[in-house]
Amino acid sequence: MICGTVTDADDGGVLMGVMVRVLNADGSYTTKGTETDSCGNYLITISPGQQLEFSYFGYRKITKQFMSPAVYDVEMECDFFIWGTL
Repeated sequence: MICGTVTDADDGGVLMGVMVRVLNADGSYTTKGTETDSCGNYLITISPGQQLEFSYFGYRKITKQFMSPAVYDVEMECDFFIWGTL
């Protein structure tokens, strides 16, 4: 089980609705996923060796592999390239 809080790297504000998807060790997507709640928290069960991908519009994706249960707080950075093209 992996849990934590997702925040904005610039101002520390919590990010609600961040997509948290489970990937296999080879990077392929599984059918498992969740999203952060109104306080930026998430909780998901994964198998050893699987990865979590955190994605949110306007922010850079983050991928992290886990071998055992952990608390993993995430700070997401704004993707200025996306905002510059709008």
